[in-house]
Amino acid sequence: FSIHYNFDKRLKNRAYWDPNSNQFYLPYHSFNGGSVQLSQHLIESVTSHIEEAFKLNVIDAVFFSDMGHSHLLIPESRYDQYYNQFDVKQFSRMYEALFLDPTIKILYHTAEQLKTRDGNGVILPDPHIQHRFKTRNLLGSNDHSKNLQFLLNLNSPANTAHELNGYKYWGAGFNLSAHKSGCFQYQKNGLIYRFDLSLFDLESPSSPEMLRQPSAVQL
Repeated sequence: FSIHYNFDKRLKNRAYWDPNSNQFYLPYHSFNGGSVQLSQHLIESVTSHIEEAFKLNVIDAVFFSDMGHSHLLIPESRYDQYYNQFDVKQFSRMYEALFLDPTIKILYHTAEQLKTRDGNGVILPDPHIQHRFKTRNLLGSNDHSKNLQFLLNLNSPANTAHELNGYKYWGAGFNLSAHKSGCFQYQKNGLIYRFDLSLFDLESPSSPEMLRQPSAVQL
């Protein structure tokens, strides 16, 4: 974790602070509506999820393969009556509404690269690995609460769950990654750590240049 935390590379197109509006924004595609205003509501919810996940010992770090990406679960009635009306060109506005909506849930798939089964497909006997396997579908509410749920999908060899009764699965969530220079912060064992948020995956330095925003302070 310390290597990732102190490394120079950070999330592509991470959140930035706009001093003109005194708001954080997430860069996003212009053909989907441009930058997304990032609400303090979502920041506080994600921070609560991270801190509680560490307390419950269901994550080892905050980076792509372990609580580093998310998916959204939207109440079906809310989706049908409201979110389904957004055109593709308005996805930025939809994300703004979603990030303010306390009825949605945020699903994090953890332990993405953790080996949990032997060559015969049997779950390894190590207690920590078994615990991580059972809790790898971490579900938090967008209401600042610290109560986490854990979905199960035993039909999946990796226990990868996407469904929750009464909710619409929206796969394109946000990414998060801890970094020493991150815009936001969480606490673990009394110490403060920082993290970034982005609607884009982490990419190599040779990838296309990040989207530039006017009057932006890239933190």
